Amino acid sequence: MGVILAFITAAEFLILYVRGMSALVVTTLAALSAAKFFLVAAYFMHLRFDPRLLTAIFAVGVTLATLITIAVRFISLA
Repeated sequence: MGVILAFITAAEFLILYVRGMSALVVTTLAALSAAKFFLVAAYFMHLRFDPRLLTAIFAVGVTLATLITIAVRFISLA
């Protein structure tokens, strides 16, 4: 698990040095950060060993929070 997290972190640092294509860079960093979040949550919060119902409740909460954040961002741009 630690090797995967280190690889994602290294990729994030390398992507910071890419010039141009700022929308692609931001999108890639957001995707890598989301992947890292889910890996950390699954491993360190022991979601893998919890009952599926608790994991589903957590996933629904994170999904709703993400969708609300995106919606607020788009509303503020309008």
